Amino acid sequence: MSDPKQPTPPVGAPPQAPDLGDDDVIQEDALFKARMALANFVLGYWRYGAGALVAILVAAFIYGQVTERSREAQRDQHAQIERVMDKLAGTLAGAADEAAADAALKAAATELEGVLPATEGVAAAYGWMRLAQLKDNVKDEAGAAAAWTEAANRAGGGPIGLSAALRASAAKAKAGDVDGAVALLAPYTTSKSGFEAEEALYGTGLAYLAGGRPADAKATVEKLRLRFPEGPRLRTLEAALPKVEG
Repeated sequence: MSDPKQPTPPVGAPPQAPDLGDDDVIQEDALFKARMALANFVLGYWRYGAGALVAILVAAFIYGQVTERSREAQRDQHAQIERVMDKLAGTLAGAADEAAADAALKAAATELEGVLPATEGVAAAYGWMRLAQLKDNVKDEAGAAAAWTEAANRAGGGPIGLSAALRASAAKAKAGDVDGAVALLAPYTTSKSGFEAEEALYGTGLAYLAGGRPADAKATVEKLRLRFPEGPRLRTLEAALPKVEG
């Protein structure tokens, strides 16, 4: 609506310029400029955004493919290990005597040793643990200790690694390698997992006791007392100390 206070322009005269002081005109002009700026930004940079999106999708696809192949490889490796163990189970079922059973266990261990070099990750750790069990069954203490140690190294930590490290530590301590036994458990003694740390400290104490080092075992007891004063392993290790001293 025109302002009644403004004079009416004559017919045929050019349209009157808008009042630049009008708030509506200023707001519309600012909104127009904002829209244009947004349009320019989108038109100028959409290629970069599209490129980044494509890169993300490609990376996700590659990661998925690699992960799936890794899973398939792990399944295949586990299957190879289990075929050896299944064959052994069938042979043991038909074994006539203990000698035949021992021969079957040794043959399975040899066959498994041929499979393990091609394994990796969790499958490797599992396979070496299986081999260690076979070595234990045929009273091959050195072979068992080596297999447990390899399993612990292949596991790379966690519950599986701790389980193998505890068995390897006990075997090393029994063979007189106390320092080697303790070194295997050292990474777990500072674990954020309370269970892992307690078990590792307990295993360390047992290794010192097996190696005839009661002073070191006492020091380990104090570490257990400091971190796990109510833990069951503390009481068990404390009870073992007098047996060594007395």
